[in-house]
Amino acid sequence: MKVIPKIFGHTDKNVRAEGSTLVTTLYTFLGPALLPTLSDLKPVQMSELQKSFDTMDADGKGAGTGKPTRYTRKAQRDREAAEQAGGDAAEEEEEEAPAAIDPKSLLDPINVLSLFPDNLDEMLSSTKWKERLEVLEECNKVLSQPANAKIADSNIDAYGSLLSTLGLKCKSDANINVVMEAAKVIEGLSSGIGRPFGRFRGVVMPGMIERLKERKANVVDTLGKALDAVFTTVSYDIHVCCIKLTN
Repeated sequence: MKVIPKIFGHTDKNVRAEGSTLVTTLYTFLGPALLPTLSDLKPVQMSELQKSFDTMDADGKGAGTGKPTRYTRKAQRDREAAEQAGGDAAEEEEEEAPAAIDPKSLLDPINVLSLFPDNLDEMLSSTKWKERLEVLEECNKVLSQPANAKIADSNIDAYGSLLSTLGLKCKSDANINVVMEAAKVIEGLSSGIGRPFGRFRGVVMPGMIERLKERKANVVDTLGKALDAVFTTVSYDIHVCCIKLTN
């Protein structure tokens, strides 16, 4: 998918036109799952494509209408085997709704630590709550970018120190705005990293659960979303135990 921005940046308008055709065709198969891969296009290009998508959807020719005309060898063998078995399985396969595509699977993993402010540690330890808040807001701006939705876990141990600090901020920072921004960073990191983030559950969860006693609706809601994101990275048994602790 990295090639799409290159096509739209080509100097030949014919190449760009073919790129538009390619993207609209992909949209019939992928639907909204395609959008994160278009985040590097110019606003005017994205606007034109979005108009095309809306028109296609309105005409019933948009997301979900794409049908494969060729199959991989394995898929073809499976279809032939099903037909030889009586054809029922083949009919069920054709009628079965296509599996939902995870948009993150189309993205390249990003090392978001390299995109966070260089003075992150220094600012988080500042005695001025505005400085702590501002640096966390910068981190959340990075995490909110669609292109950064899939976070590389190859250097996962490097997140340990930051997450330890964030867990403490959620537990004991005197400013509730800092608490909420810290929880949002935890939510963004856990959602982006996925299962490997589960190793940090003991670092971030106790502080957030402890802070639930705050009882302010906006604080509890933000902490709850972060906890939900962390829960998706751990086993069912741990999830149940944590629910009991929060009730």
